[in-house]
Amino acid sequence: MLQKKITLLLYSCKFVVWKDRKEFCKDLKKIYTAINKTAAFDELQSFKKKWQHKYKYAIASWEENWENLTNYFEYPLELRKIIYTTNTIENLNRGIRK
Repeated sequence: MLQKKITLLLYSCKFVVWKDRKEFCKDLKKIYTAINKTAAFDELQSFKKKWQHKYKYAIASWEENWENLTNYFEYPLELRKIIYTTNTIENLNRGIRK
């Protein structure tokens, strides 16, 4: 589950043009940092409305894998933060900041 989520995050950002990447990742982060599954789904819908026209493949991959990805929300908030701040995510964020 965790590996699939990390892989999907990396895949989602892989083909985003540089000028959109910071905002795209900021919006994407709202999904996986949501308080619960329902809030995450609402964030996904907002994300979809905003980015569907440019990056429909990224939204489709999140929607296709939604049930597997949302198992993550069964963990307490403190554990989820540890999960989504792995080195892979930090490396991606560092790359975006550069």
